[in-house]
Amino acid sequence: MKISEILILNHLGTKKQVRKLIRNGQISSLKEIIREDREAIEQIFYLDRKLDMKPLKYYLINKPLGYLCSHKSKEKCLIDLLPDYHLHYVGRLDRATCGLMIMTNDKKLRKKLMLPEFKITRTYYFECLYELSDGDVNRLNYGVIIDKNVMTYPESLTLYTRKKGTLILREGKYHEIRKIFLSLNNQITYLKRIEYGDILLEDLKEGKYRELHKDEIKHLYDLVNH
Repeated sequence: MKISEILILNHLGTKKQVRKLIRNGQISSLKEIIREDREAIEQIFYLDRKLDMKPLKYYLINKPLGYLCSHKSKEKCLIDLLPDYHLHYVGRLDRATCGLMIMTNDKKLRKKLMLPEFKITRTYYFECLYELSDGDVNRLNYGVIIDKNVMTYPESLTLYTRKKGTLILREGKYHEIRKIFLSLNNQITYLKRIEYGDILLEDLKEGKYRELHKDEIKHLYDLVNH
């Protein structure tokens, strides 16, 4: 990673601003004043401030119901539960959906993860208002029309009862699961994301977060580099 990228991720300014800091001799290592942008191979400082040399952060948080995936709102925002306000949401969960959210300041990875071409699986636990009929199950397995003319294809359906189960999606359309059940003349009463790719929410308590493990970060990169 270049020195300028580390400076940006340490919130020292835009690319233009941090390059000016370098030219002005305000960035140093333990050995010398740094006056040109290059690969960062040792600890660097801004004036007397020791900078974070591993500034890319990756978090998993268990989103509670009622929180918005936003940075600016008069209502409760999920970002307020995280330690860094400069993190970004990988996708969105609506106010009435809880569960697994991934947050990162790795903008390049985030952008790729949100592209539909990679067809990343997202697993949801659901509860619905009415029992699912055999016909409903058949439609869920072979495709459901939403938004009047858009065909959506759930990856997999597992039923625990006729009103509870898990649904795996690869498309991530807006309110997709809720619209699927409305097309079945049914209604979602509870929705929780429990898995993203192979990353599991497991027993992380509601409103709590943790940093992703190295193998989980590698998994995210693998999802978009195949």
